[in-house]
Amino acid sequence: MLTGLTGIICAMESELRLYRQALHLLREERGLLFGTIGSSQVVLGLCSPGKVNAAICAQSLLLLAQPDRVINTGVAGALAPDLHTLDTVIASSVCQHDIDATALGDAPGLISGINQVFLPCDPSLQASLLASARSLGFPARPGIVASGDQFL
Repeated sequence: MLTGLTGIICAMESELRLYRQALHLLREERGLLFGTIGSSQVVLGLCSPGKVNAAICAQSLLLLAQPDRVINTGVAGALAPDLHTLDTVIASSVCQHDIDATALGDAPGLISGINQVFLPCDPSLQASLLASARSLGFPARPGIVASGDQFL
C-alpha cells in the first residue's frame, strides 16, 4: 500500500474523468485537484498532450503539492504485437522516441546532459502498481514506455 501523496497527471480530460469521478475533492488550487481516492491522498493534474505540457504540469505539481511520487497515466498506442486494447503496461523504464540530437554528435535517442536513452522507473512503485492492477483484474505487465510528440 502506498502512503503519502500521489500525483497523477493525465493529458486528456477523457483520461482524467474516472479519477475525477472517484475523487473525494478536498480543494482545487491553481488547476490541481487535491483529495482522496479510497484511502489514498492524491493530487490530479490535467496537462494537455505533449512532452512540454507534461513537463510544465509535472513541475507545477511538484512545486505546489510536493507529492511523494508522480504517475503519468493515460491511453497509448503499442508497438508490441502481443499487446491488446485495455492491456495495462506499467513502465519499467521510459524513453523519448522522437529525440534526435545526432547533429550534435549524440547517439540516436540519447538524452544530452544525462547521457542515457532509457530512464529507469522506481522498481518498488512499479511492483506496487502491477500488483494493484492485477488485483483489480487488469492484464498488467511491465514494459518500456516511449513518449514523444507524435501519435503513432
